[in-house]
Amino acid sequence: MSVDQLTQAIVNGINAGAEQFLEGTLAAVLPVIWIAILGLHLGRPYILDMIDRFTLRLGADLLWLIYVALRDLLIVSGVVMSFMFFFPDVVTADALPLTGGLAVSPTSWESSIIALPRAAHLHRSATSW
Repeated sequence: MSVDQLTQAIVNGINAGAEQFLEGTLAAVLPVIWIAILGLHLGRPYILDMIDRFTLRLGADLLWLIYVALRDLLIVSGVVMSFMFFFPDVVTADALPLTGGLAVSPTSWESSIIALPRAAHLHRSATSW
């Protein structure tokens, strides 16, 4: 084995290990992100009620902007990261749960088609689900 072949083998091994580590970490973090999205969705009435208690308008606006930005960022990142379950080579190589795709489909559909374009954050009085 030459030095170039050894170097290539080491680089390929590091890349394969890093890929499996990244995919395993994403699979472990996704349920936490889904629970955070659900918590932010269910906590919307509490945030709206808390905004009315602020005496400083800047504080209320900052709270609302941070809430909406965090909610939308988590929805988009959760949907993008969930596409990992639709790649068969990733699911078979890393022993990810086969039901991940079933969990991703309704979550992606609900968040990307219903929650984001609805722009309910523009109408604070729209507290209906």
